[in-house]
Amino acid sequence: AEATPAIERCRMENIQAKKNASLLLTQHEEPYHKPILKPPILKTPLNTKPYIWFGLGPGRCGLHSLATLVHTSSRQAVAFALNNQTYRQLIWNPSEPRERVIQRRIAFLRNQYVHATSVGDIHFSWLPYLEQLAQLEPDAKFVVLRRDPQKIADSWFYWTEAGSRRQSTHQGDIQVFSHPKDHWRTWWKHHNNAPYDFDEWDLSFPTTSDPTISKRQAILQYVHEYYDTCYALAKTIGQHRFHFCDCEYLFDIDYE
Repeated sequence: AEATPAIERCRMENIQAKKNASLLLTQHEEPYHKPILKPPILKTPLNTKPYIWFGLGPGRCGLHSLATLVHTSSRQAVAFALNNQTYRQLIWNPSEPRERVIQRRIAFLRNQYVHATSVGDIHFSWLPYLEQLAQLEPDAKFVVLRRDPQKIADSWFYWTEAGSRRQSTHQGDIQVFSHPKDHWRTWWKHHNNAPYDFDEWDLSFPTTSDPTISKRQAILQYVHEYYDTCYALAKTIGQHRFHFCDCEYLFDIDYE
């Protein structure tokens, strides 16, 4: 009974202290900014080689979206269709041995992304290199994005026609090409009044010299042959090293 007044006094002092602290916080409260959620950077030892994987598909099938998805993790790095002084554009039929191209590009990836746990290189032109890739990098995996071939052909056709437009992050709606391109046929390149402009990307596609098929038909033929080759290589190299993903479900967490 004698301790009751002291206990009550202590309780009231605690209540008042909490009120004072709350008042102090509200008076100096800073505007709330929603934090940007990103996992912390986890550095790997410099003597550890990052895991290498390759993204493939005939293009216009979600390869850029795949790169965007990988970029959400700070532990992974990805190169998407890089074309610069130190990492030149992949050529479908290079003038040097493909093994040399592979070794040079893998060395660049590992030197460029030394702190990544895994490094991906996404490019549609990796397809003719796959057999050599599988031998030189026995632990590498291959991700193949799938999309309806007709939709891919229509998208490529529109993308490479004059006046086609796209949404740019920094410039808004912009025109892609002022003159049409044709990466898949070669006959027009021998004419003085060629209807298409030569483009560096012409070297990154297989081409046909058949003048009887249209540009749209040539693209569709390329897409079908691309996927047929991927399925055939998966059987010879090993199904366990391939993952075929439908682009429509790329961001679906429940998709296997």
